[in-house]
Amino acid sequence: MRRKHTLSLLLLPFLCIAQTEISYLPYSSEIIKTKWNALRGSGRLDSAKAEVFFFKDYQSGIKSRKQFYAYIDTVRYDDNSYAVGKMIIDTLMEFDRRKIDEWKFYYPSGKVYSKGNFSIGAYTECEFAGYSVIGYSFKTGEWNYFYESGSLLAKGNYEPSQLQKKTNCGMDTINISNVTPKWIFYDNSGNKLNDIDAILSKINNEL
Repeated sequence: MRRKHTLSLLLLPFLCIAQTEISYLPYSSEIIKTKWNALRGSGRLDSAKAEVFFFKDYQSGIKSRKQFYAYIDTVRYDDNSYAVGKMIIDTLMEFDRRKIDEWKFYYPSGKVYSKGNFSIGAYTECEFAGYSVIGYSFKTGEWNYFYESGSLLAKGNYEPSQLQKKTNCGMDTINISNVTPKWIFYDNSGNKLNDIDAILSKINNEL
């Protein structure tokens, strides 16, 4: 039973409700620039600084803070659930539409499903003309998950760990969000659960 419990904890960050984002269509750089200007003109752009961990090109490693512009956006999914939070807009198309800072995810009914923060990272892919930066988001810090009734389902801190990713440049390092044994799970009546298998499928790591 112990092995099963440990395996469940390792798989938890990767399990998600079957959702497909339906609000996103591939952008061209010109479309992004037009949207950036519109958001700026309406006063909806916020400045956001974030540290890009384990960012490196094919020649050297970089760990730096990067300035972004972000705006509040709503992401809708094909099961009628949705999420609201700060989305990066990046005219370089490296981090465009990556989640950052606090986000809240909602059931189709409008009840809160989860809330917590995202950080960003990046890795590189090599192309004919050089290398390209691929940005991504990952969950960090404390997250809370709720039953649709409003009762707490789970809470804990995501602790990022490093994973080696094979790219066409060779290898790069990315962050993945890990659930730890310190997480606490509850049934709908507020009682702590020791066997978490019954609610694993309710934890959503959709980005």
